[in-house]
Parts: sequence; C-alpha cells; structure tokens
Amino acid sequence: MMPEFDIHLQCVACEGSGKIENLRHGVDAHGPWVDITDQECHECDEGFRYVGREHYDCVKDLKADYPESMVLRI
Repeated sequence: MMPEFDIHLQCVACEGSGKIENLRHGVDAHGPWVDITDQECHECDEGFRYVGREHYDCVKDLKADYPESMVLRI
C-alpha cells in the first residue's frame, strides 16, 4: 500500500507570511493620514493552503508533482 500524504502549498495571497497588510488612508482636518495594520490572511492557515491528501510511492514522486509543497506523511 502506498503512503498517504497531506499536501500544503504556500499561500499566494500573503506570500506565506500568514498576514495581510491592511492599508487605510484619507484626509481629515489635520491633513492626510495613513493607518497600516497587519491582519490574519483569510485564504490560508499560517501561510499554507491545504491542497488535499494523495497517495505516492515516495516523497520524491510527490515533489515532482508539487515542487513548492510542504508535505506531511499520514
């Protein structure tokens, strides 16, 4: 029986950081203002997006299909 792996890819939305920069700006009575805050990325879990679970003979074969992945053998 072939081993089973959980496959995760780095999130494109936050570039793997798990955080998205939120930029707000405007003008009030004191002039222009900018507020920059970090918020959790809603596209992923701590920088990685779950792709699925697949069976492979070895990690080398899995990496051939998903070269940028982080994998966990089940």
